[in-house]
Amino acid sequence: NVTLNRAEQLVDAGTAAMLVLVAPIFVVALAAVFLNERATPNLLRGGAFAFAGVAVIGFATGSRSASLWGVLLCLVAALASAIGVVRFRHRTGTPNA
Repeated sequence: NVTLNRAEQLVDAGTAAMLVLVAPIFVVALAAVFLNERATPNLLRGGAFAFAGVAVIGFATGSRSASLWGVLLCLVAALASAIGVVRFRHRTGTPNA
């Protein structure tokens, strides 16, 4: 993904990882809206724990200063990935895992 490649030139690796790993949260939200999938409490809890782990790593390794443009590009890359997953699920009828 060209967007992510450019973003990683502007932010450190920990920050990029933390931001890109919001993609599963985007997938849950998009699947709920477009595929009428139900976001179960366990799914939401698991996503929160996973993101918290990534955040701990990101804060431990990050430089505490990130380019706003780099942050936005990371989020765009995560959203693009989530859209791709939801479109694939819709086309193939793949059930929620």
